[in-house]
Amino acid sequence: MGQFIHAIDDRLLSGEVDIAVHSAKDVPVDVDANIVSLAHLERGSTNDVVLMRRDDAVDSLDAMLAHNAAEPLASLLERFPTGATFGTVSGRRQSFLLSQRPDIIPLAVRGHVETRIRRLLEGRVDAVVLAEVGLRRLNSTGALDDLKGELSALRIAEEDWPTAPGQGSIAVHCLADRFEAMEDLRAVLNHPATEAAVLAERRLLKEAGGGCLYPAGIGVRGAKVRLKVSPENWRAIFCQGTSFTTFAYEGPLADVEL
Repeated sequence: MGQFIHAIDDRLLSGEVDIAVHSAKDVPVDVDANIVSLAHLERGSTNDVVLMRRDDAVDSLDAMLAHNAAEPLASLLERFPTGATFGTVSGRRQSFLLSQRPDIIPLAVRGHVETRIRRLLEGRVDAVVLAEVGLRRLNSTGALDDLKGELSALRIAEEDWPTAPGQGSIAVHCLADRFEAMEDLRAVLNHPATEAAVLAERRLLKEAGGGCLYPAGIGVRGAKVRLKVSPENWRAIFCQGTSFTTFAYEGPLADVEL
C-alpha cells in the first residue's frame, strides 16, 4: 500500500493539494520529513471479520454488524475443514491463521472489498478476512446490498487477533510548514484519544523493525496495549515444515519491550 500513500503525498509536496487523506494502517512508519500528521479522525472498529458463503448456523453480515460479540479464533476455525482456503494478502493475517491451524491454505485475493467478496461467492476460496470498519462503511452506502444476502460473518476476538496498527482510523497529512496555519482544521478533525493510540501503535511497530506489511498486531487503548507478533521469517519457517510461535503481550503500554 505504501506506493499509493506516496503517490498522494507527492501531490501534497508539489502543492497540488492542501491535505492528503489516508487509511492510517497503510501509512509507512517513515514518511517524508516535510510531511506531518495533521489529524486522526475518531476511530471505528478495529476488529477483523471472516466472511463465508451463507450458512444458516452463522450470523448473516447484517446480523453480525448489529451486535458486538466476537468469537475466539480457535472455535471460529473449527467451523472450517482441513485444508480450508482463506483469502488474504496480509502477512499479519496469514501468519496468525497458520500459527493456529497449519493446515489452512492462505490465498492472495486482491482488489476492492466487493471484488474479494465476489471471489468468495464464486467459490475460489472458503473464506476471506476483511476489516470490519471497511465493511461497515461500504454497507452504510449500500455498496454491499447486492452481495450481503449471500454472506455469513464471524467477528474475530481481539484477544486472539490484535488489530493492524492504525486500523480503523483515517490519517490526515499536511506540509510541516503549514501545520500551524491549519490548527483550526485540526481542532475540527482530530480525535485526541485516537491520535494517541495510533501514534503509540506506530511507534511500537517501528521499534519492532517493521512497516505496514510486518506480521504484527498492535492495539492500544489508553494506557493498555495488546500485541501479537509473528517471526519476521515466518514464511521460511513454515515452508520448512516447522511450526512457529507468536510473541504475545497484554498489559501496560509503558512496560512493553520489543
